[in-house]
Amino acid sequence: MRWHISILLYGAAQALAERFDERLELTALPDGKVLGHWTFTTTLQNAEPGLNHAQHYTLFPLGLGQILNAHGASELHLALNAGQWDYKLWGSPPEPSVASGAELWTWIRARNTTQADERWVGFRNALAGVFCASLGSLDNQRTTTPALSFRPSVPLPAGKHELRHATLPAEHVCTENLTPFIKLLPCKASAGLATLLNPHALFSAPFHGLSVHYTQGVLRLAVQAVFTPPRQDWSLHTLLDRSVPSACTVASSSTLSIVAAGAQLDPEPSTDVNGALQYDLASASFPLEVTIRHPVDTVFSHRRLTPAVSLRRTMTGSAQYAGGLLVQLENARNDTVRVSYLETLPWFVTLYLHTIDIRVDEDPRQRLDLLERLSYVPPRAPAPTTLEPILRLPPMSRVTMRFQLERAFLLYTQHPPDAQRGWDLPPAVVTILPPSSPPITSGPGGQVVFALQGPPERVYAKTLLADLATPDFSMPYNVIIMSSTLVALLFGNVFNLMTRAFVIVNAQ
Repeated sequence: MRWHISILLYGAAQALAERFDERLELTALPDGKVLGHWTFTTTLQNAEPGLNHAQHYTLFPLGLGQILNAHGASELHLALNAGQWDYKLWGSPPEPSVASGAELWTWIRARNTTQADERWVGFRNALAGVFCASLGSLDNQRTTTPALSFRPSVPLPAGKHELRHATLPAEHVCTENLTPFIKLLPCKASAGLATLLNPHALFSAPFHGLSVHYTQGVLRLAVQAVFTPPRQDWSLHTLLDRSVPSACTVASSSTLSIVAAGAQLDPEPSTDVNGALQYDLASASFPLEVTIRHPVDTVFSHRRLTPAVSLRRTMTGSAQYAGGLLVQLENARNDTVRVSYLETLPWFVTLYLHTIDIRVDEDPRQRLDLLERLSYVPPRAPAPTTLEPILRLPPMSRVTMRFQLERAFLLYTQHPPDAQRGWDLPPAVVTILPPSSPPITSGPGGQVVFALQGPPERVYAKTLLADLATPDFSMPYNVIIMSSTLVALLFGNVFNLMTRAFVIVNAQ
């Protein structure tokens, strides 16, 4: 009987092997700040959708695995960020999705669009419960299906798939999101590098974010934050107010990497890989407290970096009804760069496609020849509009796009609370494409899917506020107050006359 059980356990282990790896990279930035990047990767081998044995996990979080399987999510990307990432000061982020608020996009396996929409609704609501976030608010008013951006990171399994993408710029990341995030880890926050995730230090950082990525049996949980050390010489305790008490015993690899040019580390690191000083927690002494010292006083340069492609956009015009959208794309390379630009606008902001104006630097000529391809979905309330052009940016140039737009007048019941603040517009996204045109295939619903050629590089713009014409919400309150005052005065006099008894009193 025992050898039967041993055979079954051995077969189950061979059918679905699991591996957990964790890594923390601390990088000194040019302005003196420190970038912290945690990655926790859980790998499922031989995991295929629909197989029963693929749903029995040891290290993989069971709750998240059941949600992915129930709603047919073959690929998942979720990001919760707070703050603004400075590309020109900090360079490219380790996690590309740095838009403020919440961003969720996934490839859903479905027979048709109707089933994909149903699964999308259940999927986002389930994730909202897991991460304690307002992902249930990603309704049809915020959901899009981009045709050119957000292609699959890896080849998708057999079957039809559809893309769903949504953003919520007003979402805030806090401890309520970090707690369920840590619970997805095998060792939680009791051992390993996850013990350094101090909420007080993390959420005090100028920029911080959580992200969840799932692709074909690989779950990667990531945390990135930009910390401000109290002094030039810092340590894990002064930066994060914690040290590593012990290693995570189920981790196949656990690495602490520190990149600080010209600095001395105590204790001595295990290895030096291309300037990155690394500690292997499997052979480290605990508690692990690393101190970074600079033998020579360093004057931080605060130099401005030059990203390969930078993005800037703004809304023009002072009127609340009509205006414009100005987009500037700057190419700092010495060769032509192909990019796809994704603009998502709510249904009440109408963008006139015939007013597109493309110019290069100070050249007054119209340069529509730079437009390689264009995908446009007009607004149909409550669905938003999407604009996705593919542009060729000339070397060392600045390409400016201008559009005319108008804002609709909304009913007073359609305005959100604090309507005078305005509406948050989702950030624009630029994806750097390969130089050569990749093969293009038509996906479900006629959408275009690029061939896979490695992970793309994305650049996010800042969120914008759309100022709409709002009714005078104070007028109803003024009317109610005035009417109540008049009624009170009238009622008091009438009630006094009706209840008071008038008698004749002899003056003598």
